[in-house]
Amino acid sequence: MNEIVSPTIARRIARAFIGDRANWDCESPGPQLRISKGVRRLWLSETIPLYEFGIETAEGKQSGYVLIAGSTDFTPIVQYCVTGGGFVSTLRSDLSHFLRSSAFASSKLTGKVKLAKFFYLSPFDVVAEIARGQGNYLYVRVPNIEFRETKERLSLKQNRSGQSFRDRWEYYLRPSDIPLPFDCKVLSWHAPKRYQQTCRPGVGGNQTQCGGNCVSGCSAVAWATLAGSFMSYAEFSNIEVDGPHFGIEWPTLEYWKPADPIVDSVIWAAHGYLPTSCDGKTKTTDLPTGAWIFHRYGYDCTFGLQPADVMFARALIRGGFTFILSAQSHWTGTAEVDGHSVVVYGYNTSNFKDHVLICLSWGTNYDDTWISMSQLSESCACYLSSHRPYPVVGGEVSTGSPDRQSPLPFAYSSDNDQSG
Repeated sequence: MNEIVSPTIARRIARAFIGDRANWDCESPGPQLRISKGVRRLWLSETIPLYEFGIETAEGKQSGYVLIAGSTDFTPIVQYCVTGGGFVSTLRSDLSHFLRSSAFASSKLTGKVKLAKFFYLSPFDVVAEIARGQGNYLYVRVPNIEFRETKERLSLKQNRSGQSFRDRWEYYLRPSDIPLPFDCKVLSWHAPKRYQQTCRPGVGGNQTQCGGNCVSGCSAVAWATLAGSFMSYAEFSNIEVDGPHFGIEWPTLEYWKPADPIVDSVIWAAHGYLPTSCDGKTKTTDLPTGAWIFHRYGYDCTFGLQPADVMFARALIRGGFTFILSAQSHWTGTAEVDGHSVVVYGYNTSNFKDHVLICLSWGTNYDDTWISMSQLSESCACYLSSHRPYPVVGGEVSTGSPDRQSPLPFAYSSDNDQSG
């Protein structure tokens, strides 16, 4: 199709999306929602916009957002969230906070945040372009902070998946009376809590929120987030010993001040087990080794690692367990591989969607959000394939308990780096 979508058409799609509860409401009955006035723009490339429409309740209170693609080369519903504030406003808030506390801090630069141009390269990689004057540019990835200074503009654009989205656009633009299957599930009882990356002294590589010191990395945070989620499963009840700590969400963006020292210790234990580099990078093939953090609570676990699409994610969620999702992107316009790890606890394939519900674990500024798997590349799932408790019986460790096997096989993904 390859057509540019106008703001008017994008608003029409947003209204059609939110107007049919089957599109977004896995937890029926939910609130009555509608699209609010106004539109904000991000960019999928220099010429292709991405429209943000606010969502509000019947009483006019803001309740999330929906991102609509500005080209039919992309899925129409790029991302949505039915709680919390706006997407761009939250990005600007985090960007302002970082610039005030970074090596680039200046009132002049912070004042330019309102003029920043945001490029949406994936759900995990939104890059702010800030013109500093005299041909100089500062690029800051948010919310998972990394930055670069350049003497020229970078060519930033999202890699297109190559798949056709005609059926999805037709569904919203030319609605049919034929009902489609409802297929959406959220593991609400096991919803993760949001934590935050933290810093420790050391010499790192890329400039991050830690200013060249060591950052815990998103994969390590994802493992702690997963452990907190697993605490609500009867099979992992031992984790409840740290329940009061895992139950604390981290509203802070002060990266040197963890909100909870116990959870922070679990994060840094995972950082060592993986192992994660000082600048936050973890090899994809090393991701399952983070399961060693469960030894702390008396469990011997095996985690599989497998390339994942939305149907694989669906199988895992219907199997009852949350899991870690990792994916790649190329945000600098170079061949450098960058990636992220998050925790998934829901899926939605109703009405041609391919969305999963993720916990970002980058501070509580970012509500959990639904992302389209078509926006990711080299996605893989790290999931529980077996576990065995080893309780102490008569002063010795018992290994006689049978494994609880997953129906999915152990596999592995490519040897790319994850960063966080």
